Amino acid sequence: MTDYLLYLAIGVFVALGTTSAIVVLYPPKRVMSSMMIIAVMVIAPLFLYNPVLNSLGYPVKITEKTTAKFLAYSVSPDSLWIYLWTNDKDAGEPRAYRIPYSKEDEEELAKAEKEKGKGIPQQVEMGPEAPEGHDSSEGVLNFEPLPDGGGAK
Repeated sequence: MTDYLLYLAIGVFVALGTTSAIVVLYPPKRVMSSMMIIAVMVIAPLFLYNPVLNSLGYPVKITEKTTAKFLAYSVSPDSLWIYLWTNDKDAGEPRAYRIPYSKEDEEELAKAEKEKGKGIPQQVEMGPEAPEGHDSSEGVLNFEPLPDGGGAK
């Protein structure tokens, strides 16, 4: 996924550079087409900002329901964030997530870390939707042992 985003970003910037060189060397005869080319050249990098930022390895916010293998976690020194590392089942790559701190989530993570220490790989289900009785609308975590014992990729 990261290689794809890198090639996409390089391709867009090469296309924008080529387009801007053509516009400077051979300006269009109509003002409207010049304005459209300039608008595309200004707006296109804005659409690449989030995908490129997400591919850099910084922890990302959980935006959809995800199930992954739990690897590790840590709490920020000011107790505002929990940083969670998982191994994504679909991509097979580790991912870092940042979720708002809650005492309940920290307790769940501590239990999962303890079970993982006993040799029982843990599966974490994360999502923006809160289960019944949970106050937070973000950073909802649910742990259970991996169905295959962690042997499958």
